[in-house]
Amino acid sequence: MTYSITEGLFVILLTLSGMGVLLWLTRKYPWRKSDTFLLILTGIFYLLDTVWWWFNLHFCWSDVYFTFGKHREQLTIFFILAGISFGTLLFLRIKRKPRQH
Repeated sequence: MTYSITEGLFVILLTLSGMGVLLWLTRKYPWRKSDTFLLILTGIFYLLDTVWWWFNLHFCWSDVYFTFGKHREQLTIFFILAGISFGTLLFLRIKRKPRQH
């Protein structure tokens, strides 16, 4: 369950790129203060997740373990909260009417 620096940085790059693409796909929807708040909240949770990984911090309250195939994996509560806040951000943006040009 420990990843090398290269693997971890690749996952971070992949995740941030995916988030950027999803935000780009919702560019026609107007931004609101709640969207900005959720984006900042997502960033804070993702930063905490990265710090937890980088410094190898593992506490009973911060890690969620699961099995994928035959491999035991883990997620931090911060990654889950970042996913929830980013998913909420996308949902709220998509359910809005797009701007008319």
